[in-house]
Amino acid sequence: LTKVFYSPYKESVVLAPWAFNILKTLKAKGIKTAIASNCILPDEIYLDIFEHLGLANYIDKFVFSYSRRIRKPDSRLFNEILESLGVTANHVLMVGDGLKVDINPAKALGMNTIWYKMKHTESYLEDDMNRGERYDAMIATKENDELGCFEQYEAIMDVAQNRIRMINPMRLYDLGCGTGNLCGPLSEQMNVMSVDFSMEMLMQANMKFPNLYATCYGIEEFMEDLTVKPRDLFASAFVLHAIADKTRLWQCFSKSMAAGASLLIIDYFFETPIHQIECIAKHRQDGRDDLADFIESKHYLNVEQLTKWVSENGCKLELKWMTNWIGMAVITK
Repeated sequence: LTKVFYSPYKESVVLAPWAFNILKTLKAKGIKTAIASNCILPDEIYLDIFEHLGLANYIDKFVFSYSRRIRKPDSRLFNEILESLGVTANHVLMVGDGLKVDINPAKALGMNTIWYKMKHTESYLEDDMNRGERYDAMIATKENDELGCFEQYEAIMDVAQNRIRMINPMRLYDLGCGTGNLCGPLSEQMNVMSVDFSMEMLMQANMKFPNLYATCYGIEEFMEDLTVKPRDLFASAFVLHAIADKTRLWQCFSKSMAAGASLLIIDYFFETPIHQIECIAKHRQDGRDDLADFIESKHYLNVEQLTKWVSENGCKLELKWMTNWIGMAVITK
């Protein structure tokens, strides 16, 4: 009778677009999964929902608060999972949307965590599976390196990490962190929060750098919700050229700078918009339509516009050229 009464609720549940494929990937890799949920209805209702969505066979353990008469953040719910699956906390990745009920208690037990913010959902297709592993492999093998980014990738990261150490921020935010290569190595000495819209990237980052505080979130949404403090540092590597309309992002940066934060941006820079047009024309003249098309498909920063923005916000700009068109911009108040 209970299932019949709540059947309309079951039909109304919408599966996150990435959920099935990511669970399928974990199952194929032999990684155990569990659900710990605060519930107001009997367990059988939620089990029926998982069956209806075709997910039940991909979950190794369900722990619902209704039948236990305790709720997260009570550590007993987490410990029941650890004991049932025979794993220790340091080998567990907790993904949750609640900071107080999911992330903080899991961290307290020694788990790795990803804070999934529900404002942002990514489309998760077959091609997205193993994205993090494929990205790291691409860096290691220097494949698909159209503009020479990966030739000196490790050296560029080293220079940026040393500059971050010099800034010595109270809190370090890695925007569009990918697999954590920029700020992950600093997470043992600094308070690092890694922000990315891709769950696959964050999982790869967390496996490499377990001290990261990861959140699955869009960059602009994250910054708009954040209370910025003096000595915060926002760092980003090879991300901003993928954002077509940066108006909202620069508004977030302006607000952060006014609060006493700093920015460190590594990306491709052109001197001016005309410089970018000239580079495209030269590639076409040289018979490299592939490079010309690639540059046209992105939304690169240029020094002229960046300098103007820095001046309008009463900031200081330090620009260091690395290789090809790759530069590191450090912006401080």
